[in-house]
Amino acid sequence: MNHWIQVVDGLRARLIARALSLGRYSKRAILVTNDLIMLGLAISIAFTVRHGEIYVPANWKLGMLMALAPVIGVLVFAQIGLYRKVTRYIGPDAINSIGAALAFAVLVWVLVIFLSGWPGTPRTALLIF
Repeated sequence: MNHWIQVVDGLRARLIARALSLGRYSKRAILVTNDLIMLGLAISIAFTVRHGEIYVPANWKLGMLMALAPVIGVLVFAQIGLYRKVTRYIGPDAINSIGAALAFAVLVWVLVIFLSGWPGTPRTALLIF
Protein backbone atom coordinates (compact mmCIF):
# COMPACT_ATOMS: atom_id res chain seq x y z
CA MET A 1 0.00 0.00 0.00
CA ASN A 2 2.80 2.40 0.86
CA HIS A 3 4.36 1.76 -2.55
CA TRP A 4 1.16 2.80 -4.36
CA ILE A 5 0.96 6.01 -2.37
CA GLN A 6 4.48 6.89 -3.48
CA VAL A 7 3.63 6.06 -7.09
CA VAL A 8 0.52 8.24 -7.02
CA ASP A 9 2.43 11.10 -5.34
CA GLY A 10 5.13 10.88 -8.02
CA LEU A 11 2.55 10.97 -10.81
CA ARG A 12 0.77 13.89 -9.19
CA ALA A 13 4.00 15.84 -8.84
CA ARG A 14 4.89 15.22 -12.51
CA LEU A 15 1.43 16.25 -13.69
CA ILE A 16 1.55 19.45 -11.66
CA ALA A 17 5.03 20.27 -12.95
CA ARG A 18 3.94 19.64 -16.53
CA ALA A 19 0.78 21.73 -16.14
CA LEU A 20 2.76 24.60 -14.67
CA SER A 21 5.22 24.47 -17.56
CA LEU A 22 2.47 24.84 -20.19
CA GLY A 23 1.95 28.17 -21.88
CA ARG A 24 -0.97 30.44 -21.14
CA TYR A 25 -2.87 29.53 -24.31
CA SER A 26 -2.43 25.79 -23.74
CA LYS A 27 -3.87 26.18 -20.26
CA ARG A 28 -6.81 28.17 -21.65
CA ALA A 29 -7.45 25.47 -24.27
CA ILE A 30 -7.56 22.87 -21.50
CA LEU A 31 -10.01 25.04 -19.52
CA VAL A 32 -12.27 25.56 -22.56
CA THR A 33 -12.28 21.84 -23.36
CA ASN A 34 -13.08 21.01 -19.74
CA ASP A 35 -15.90 23.55 -19.65
CA LEU A 36 -17.43 22.25 -22.89
CA ILE A 37 -17.44 18.71 -21.49
CA MET A 38 -18.70 19.65 -18.01
CA LEU A 39 -21.43 22.00 -19.23
CA GLY A 40 -22.57 19.35 -21.71
CA LEU A 41 -22.75 16.82 -18.89
CA ALA A 42 -24.61 19.32 -16.69
CA ILE A 43 -27.33 19.92 -19.28
CA SER A 44 -27.66 16.20 -19.99
CA ILE A 45 -27.95 15.44 -16.28
CA ALA A 46 -30.50 18.26 -15.81
CA PHE A 47 -32.76 16.82 -18.52
CA THR A 48 -32.25 13.29 -17.19
CA VAL A 49 -33.17 14.34 -13.63
CA ARG A 50 -36.22 16.19 -14.93
CA HIS A 51 -37.49 13.24 -16.97
CA GLY A 52 -36.53 10.59 -14.41
CA GLU A 53 -34.71 8.47 -17.00
CA ILE A 54 -31.72 8.83 -19.29
CA TYR A 55 -32.80 11.56 -21.67
CA VAL A 56 -32.21 11.36 -25.40
CA PRO A 57 -33.47 14.35 -27.44
CA ALA A 58 -36.56 13.45 -29.47
CA ASN A 59 -35.23 15.14 -32.61
CA TRP A 60 -32.14 16.89 -33.95
CA LYS A 61 -33.48 20.41 -33.27
CA LEU A 62 -33.82 19.75 -29.56
CA GLY A 63 -30.41 18.10 -29.62
CA MET A 64 -28.94 21.22 -31.22
CA LEU A 65 -30.56 23.43 -28.58
CA MET A 66 -29.02 21.26 -25.88
CA ALA A 67 -25.64 21.42 -27.63
CA LEU A 68 -25.83 25.22 -27.63
CA ALA A 69 -25.70 25.38 -23.82
CA PRO A 70 -21.97 24.55 -23.48
CA VAL A 71 -21.05 26.72 -26.47
CA ILE A 72 -22.93 29.70 -25.06
CA GLY A 73 -21.34 29.10 -21.67
CA VAL A 74 -17.81 29.08 -23.07
CA LEU A 75 -18.45 32.18 -25.20
CA VAL A 76 -19.82 34.08 -22.19
CA PHE A 77 -16.93 32.93 -20.00
CA ALA A 78 -14.43 34.09 -22.62
CA GLN A 79 -16.19 37.43 -23.16
CA ILE A 80 -16.22 38.18 -19.43
CA GLY A 81 -12.51 37.38 -19.29
CA LEU A 82 -12.87 34.40 -17.00
CA TYR A 83 -10.20 32.30 -18.71
CA ARG A 84 -7.69 35.14 -18.51
CA LYS A 85 -8.37 35.56 -14.79
CA VAL A 86 -8.06 31.85 -14.07
CA THR A 87 -4.80 31.39 -15.99
CA ARG A 88 -3.18 34.45 -14.40
CA TYR A 89 -4.49 34.35 -10.85
CA ILE A 90 -7.57 33.37 -8.95
CA GLY A 91 -8.82 35.40 -6.05
CA PRO A 92 -12.05 36.59 -4.47
CA ASP A 93 -13.00 38.73 -7.47
CA ALA A 94 -12.62 35.72 -9.78
CA ILE A 95 -15.14 33.77 -7.69
CA ASN A 96 -17.67 36.58 -8.19
CA SER A 97 -16.89 36.60 -11.92
CA ILE A 98 -17.45 32.86 -12.15
CA GLY A 99 -20.89 33.18 -10.54
CA ALA A 100 -21.88 36.13 -12.71
CA ALA A 101 -20.62 34.47 -15.90
CA LEU A 102 -22.45 31.23 -15.13
CA ALA A 103 -25.70 33.06 -14.35
CA PHE A 104 -25.43 35.12 -17.54
CA ALA A 105 -24.65 32.05 -19.67
CA VAL A 106 -27.69 30.22 -18.30
CA LEU A 107 -29.85 33.30 -18.89
CA VAL A 108 -28.72 33.60 -22.52
CA TRP A 109 -29.31 29.90 -23.13
CA VAL A 110 -32.78 30.06 -21.55
CA LEU A 111 -33.61 33.03 -23.79
CA VAL A 112 -32.46 31.06 -26.84
CA ILE A 113 -34.67 28.14 -25.77
CA PHE A 114 -37.74 30.33 -25.26
CA LEU A 115 -37.20 32.43 -28.38
CA SER A 116 -36.79 29.30 -30.49
CA GLY A 117 -40.35 28.39 -29.57
CA TRP A 118 -39.47 24.71 -29.63
CA PRO A 119 -42.02 22.69 -27.67
CA GLY A 120 -40.96 19.91 -25.37
CA THR A 121 -38.28 21.74 -23.42
CA PRO A 122 -39.18 21.40 -19.74
CA ARG A 123 -38.75 24.64 -17.82
CA THR A 124 -37.70 22.75 -14.69
CA ALA A 125 -34.72 21.26 -16.53
CA LEU A 126 -33.58 24.81 -17.25
CA LEU A 127 -33.74 25.59 -13.53
CA ILE A 128 -31.83 22.41 -12.66
CA PHE A 129 -29.11 23.33 -15.14
